[in-house]
Amino acid sequence: MNSKNPLFKFTILFIALLTIFSCTSEGVESEEPVTKGFAVVNTLPVGIDHNSGTMANAGGKIVSSDSPITNRGVCWSTGPNPTINDSKTEDGTGIGEFLSDMTGLEPNTRYYFRAYATNSAGTSYGGEIDFFTSKIYRGDVYLPSQENVDNFGAEDYLIVVGNLNIGKEGGSDITNLRALSNLNQVGGDLNIGGYVSGYGVLENPLLESLEGLGYLASVDTYYLNDYIPKDLSIGYCPKLENLDELNLFIFEGDITIEYNDGLQNIDGLARITKAEAIHIRNNASLTNLDGLSNIENITYIQLSRNPVLSDIGGIQISNVVLGGLMISENDILADLSVFSDITAISYDLDITDSPAIVDLTPFSKLTHIGRMLHITNTGVTNLDAFASLEVVGGSYETYSEPELKINDNDKLVNVCGLLNLFETDFPGEYQIYRNALRSNVTKEEILDGDCAEE
Repeated sequence: MNSKNPLFKFTILFIALLTIFSCTSEGVESEEPVTKGFAVVNTLPVGIDHNSGTMANAGGKIVSSDSPITNRGVCWSTGPNPTINDSKTEDGTGIGEFLSDMTGLEPNTRYYFRAYATNSAGTSYGGEIDFFTSKIYRGDVYLPSQENVDNFGAEDYLIVVGNLNIGKEGGSDITNLRALSNLNQVGGDLNIGGYVSGYGVLENPLLESLEGLGYLASVDTYYLNDYIPKDLSIGYCPKLENLDELNLFIFEGDITIEYNDGLQNIDGLARITKAEAIHIRNNASLTNLDGLSNIENITYIQLSRNPVLSDIGGIQISNVVLGGLMISENDILADLSVFSDITAISYDLDITDSPAIVDLTPFSKLTHIGRMLHITNTGVTNLDAFASLEVVGGSYETYSEPELKINDNDKLVNVCGLLNLFETDFPGEYQIYRNALRSNVTKEEILDGDCAEE
């Protein structure tokens, strides 16, 4: 099934939101004994069209009837026990399941509905279900202060059709997000701190938890026309220790976690199964990435300046082609085995200023890099892991010249692993400077076998 299909995403969200629609089963049977001769009817649950807030999808199931069904559908009203004298649909004839569209609803309103069926004995009804239509805010939301958070939360919006930006350049006074507890969907980017065009770098120096966002299930545009994945940014929140209050699971965009000095784990992201790019940078206390363990098909990964990050085993690489990988200034990160199945990188492989990295063996299956290969200031002693590398640049669409830089590795004494690459006539610029082997190694020297310490 194609997860880009908006109907698929609607179904997933519909299942997740059954509780707010007060539905307790997949089919609600008639609450009263059915009179002999009348049809037996079940009411099927409701799903809201969150694009408009004025339409709902429901249905029913005709279980049995002693005579032909001449009409069937659902009826609804703003009071209990709706009948066919209230608003109703007419959805054909016969026994079996049917679907109905309830239209003309008012936003932020409680409705009651039930399925009905008419035969020669009369009209019978299924059990009653009640639900609320959505209260929707259309447009971007900017919450730079605790007062703004509380005032917006008091409006009880279920959906924001736009970006939600929380924080203020220079620092907000926001201490908690509990007022946002009714929010279920953001149809744009969710920025809890971080750089936002037009607002600068949003900071929340007093925010200690994400309590209040536990009901937020979706950061996406599945109910809009563009279906463009939206992004999640959590940054510049130095007192934030974890993301445990998050329950996001409908998400497909980029995740940026940055400049959260107190953040120890990102386990709150564990329900997310799809993301395009992951940026984890400048988190002084972050030790592991276990919260990414359920995300598949990541296309780009950046891990930068996380001084105590040692365990990245939570990253799941389900594709053999990765879009790009940047690892820099992670003081104790050494184990890169999660990348051992990668055969190609569409753009860049950049490992810099990471002295704890001494083993590049996980890249031994790598044959193609689309643009740049940088190995700078690491603890590696050889480049044997690149013995199968055939191409740097030219295999994928790129916007700059291919580039190879192997510089400032003070333990690197063997660069012969680049032989295969140079034998295929590497077309771009290269530098092999200031390594332990010597200050400069040329392509010709490698081709002649003069590429290792004797």
